[in-house]
Amino acid sequence: MPGHMMYKTCIVKSPNGDCVLVGGQETELYDVANTLSVQSGLPPMTGELADILLDCLYAQWARGYVEIPVAYRLGERGVRDGEWQLF
Repeated sequence: MPGHMMYKTCIVKSPNGDCVLVGGQETELYDVANTLSVQSGLPPMTGELADILLDCLYAQWARGYVEIPVAYRLGERGVRDGEWQLF
């Protein structure tokens, strides 16, 4: 089903304030894109979108609050041409 969200989560700052939570798992900022791929079993977020995610993470971290919803949306051929999205 093209356009269907296969995986979604919200990245938030951990209660201790020393890392972020991705799907409830404590994760360092630099490893968020990899953790999303491992948890979802989907292709990794790469290129410009991964850079944008990291920029958003560091900007929100500097403000003291992190909340970034992300999703993987299926394409016409399913996972093969799907894409990660930030909201």
